[in-house]
Amino acid sequence: MSVAVLVLVGCSSAERASGKERTPRVTAVEAPLPSSATGRYKLALTDVACAAPRNCAAAGYLNSNIVSRGLLFVEKGGAWSVSEPPLPETLRRGNKSESVSSVACPAVGHCVAVGVAASGPQLEPLVFTQRTHGWQETVSPLPARAKGGDLDFVSCPSVGDCTAAGTYIDSSGHDQGLLLDESNGDWAPSTSGLPPNGSVTTSGQTPAIQGLTCWAAGSCAAVGIYGDTHGSPQAWLLTETHGVWAQGVEAELPPNASTREGSYLYPVIDVGAVSCAPNGNCTAVGGYGDRLSHQFGMILSEHAGRWGPAKKTPLPANAGPNPQQGNAPRSPMSSIACPSAGRCSAVGWYLDNHANYHGLLLRERDGAWSPSELVFPSGAHAAPGVSFPGVSLDSLACASPGNCFGVGAYNPSPNRLRPLLVSEQNGRWIQGSEAPPPKSVGKNYKGGLSSVSCPSAETCVAVGYTETAGFLNERGLIVTIGRG
Repeated sequence: MSVAVLVLVGCSSAERASGKERTPRVTAVEAPLPSSATGRYKLALTDVACAAPRNCAAAGYLNSNIVSRGLLFVEKGGAWSVSEPPLPETLRRGNKSESVSSVACPAVGHCVAVGVAASGPQLEPLVFTQRTHGWQETVSPLPARAKGGDLDFVSCPSVGDCTAAGTYIDSSGHDQGLLLDESNGDWAPSTSGLPPNGSVTTSGQTPAIQGLTCWAAGSCAAVGIYGDTHGSPQAWLLTETHGVWAQGVEAELPPNASTREGSYLYPVIDVGAVSCAPNGNCTAVGGYGDRLSHQFGMILSEHAGRWGPAKKTPLPANAGPNPQQGNAPRSPMSSIACPSAGRCSAVGWYLDNHANYHGLLLRERDGAWSPSELVFPSGAHAAPGVSFPGVSLDSLACASPGNCFGVGAYNPSPNRLRPLLVSEQNGRWIQGSEAPPPKSVGKNYKGGLSSVSCPSAETCVAVGYTETAGFLNERGLIVTIGRG
């Protein structure tokens, strides 16, 4: 993915009606370049986390013809800097590459990032911890007899207490879900087995943790997919309580879900996002296939450690007969945020009766979900997707219930991908807007946003990219928007 950092705050309809609208302040700059960025390259930011306004961290990578390196960006007092995370001594020799995929910031100056270092087929999961004078690296501990692995997600409810998730390769060469818990600064692998019908030897879906969140130290939820004994993908739901992960459970799918065994795509397409309210109630989103090979989004809810049956995603009235058909395995629901119990928001996409892509905006009030159709920026409209849908919402953050920001990309015209921002104000989704590029980018550019974080009710930061002349000419983008 590529990168831009965006901060935006909008005004509610009540504020506009009362004349209290506050004009957003908007700035856009290119992300700083590392010294290794020479010639043609692709600079991409993939994740962002903010401990406080003007104090954030972002993860990314630099790809060129000869090198692939992870990058860490840090904002202090509004000024951004970039560094290549240090590799442990055992990984510094030879032609190594590394990537940084996720970052969490429980306090100002105390961020944690995770990723992987690769040398050919060998993978080593890595943890980077922010220190006063840069980042400290750690080769993550793996389960006994593991042959390598990688880390894709990290969540830190407090300093020194984090959880990371990814994949490791067991002694038989099979992929397994990987969970690492940090307690008082020390990391150790944790275990949470597959459901009773899970298999790592049957051809088909391999176990993969694809979403993670923690609401307190030792209290987390993770979601993903695994293959059952018939090779069919199923939704995998995991819960940690007081530092102990319970055995993973299989999600109970909606009544119209496919019952065809042995299919690589069905019944579950994907489960890739989860969010938990401060009281520990969690909600996850994903997608599934029905008996007619149609695809739908689904919502799963957890209370007191027990996951309830999945519900089919509600859709606007103009949804088509195969409303969330995509290039599987790609979930039609991409992100969810739950700032309080029973008050969640979620984003995704759907197809109308003419097979045009639309952004899907959902809100929950006390367990009841209602949908809204994305209203595009002025002059834009829904468009069919080819390799990329006409609209994609990829990340969501909520400063408080009913006040959220979602980011992604849309096609205002063919082959003209632009970064997109949507906002929910006081429970009402308002018209989307195109995120501005920096002044150094001309009119003929492409771009998108991949992650957003809201450190306060007044500001949010998102990351994405701009491209001006082909694949190896992408630049990181940082956009900051706040209410005056």
